[in-house]
Amino acid sequence: MPLPSRDRRSVVMRSLGFEPLLQTHEITATTQRGSIRPTTMYIDVSGSMEAVIPSAYGAVVDCLHFLEPTICLFSTKVAEVSLYELKSGVCRSTGGTDISCVVDHIRKHRVEQAVIITDGWVGALSPSQRDTLCAMHLGIAYQGANHQRLDLKTAAAHETTLVEVG
Repeated sequence: MPLPSRDRRSVVMRSLGFEPLLQTHEITATTQRGSIRPTTMYIDVSGSMEAVIPSAYGAVVDCLHFLEPTICLFSTKVAEVSLYELKSGVCRSTGGTDISCVVDHIRKHRVEQAVIITDGWVGALSPSQRDTLCAMHLGIAYQGANHQRLDLKTAAAHETTLVEVG
């Protein structure tokens, strides 16, 4: 059917800046790979995300062929994990949340395109942090029943909300 579906893959693809056409399962890596730069993925693994981390990981696993081979988990520090570790459910968290570690990682690694999966409770951005995020191609996928957009307001080129499927 030509109606958009709310499956996890299409939601993450929208966060990456791509609009799935008609039936999302027809979009494959072989038809798109040459025109897509790999995207850096940041997943909020703070305490407030604990209940939705498995579904966030599932959404990311559905889109691995669009992503850099290292996934960045963040709370108050960024922890890089391999795709194998992500598929195995590895979670490295300090419990709290601070967007500063993500912005520092983006600056250090000169990330040009990224997606952040978060509930939005990440702390206020300083003007220089906002400038860094606004200067890149950034998608934010909000997840969780109590998500909020105030901390990251105006920082992203694309925003969406992940919904539970099934």
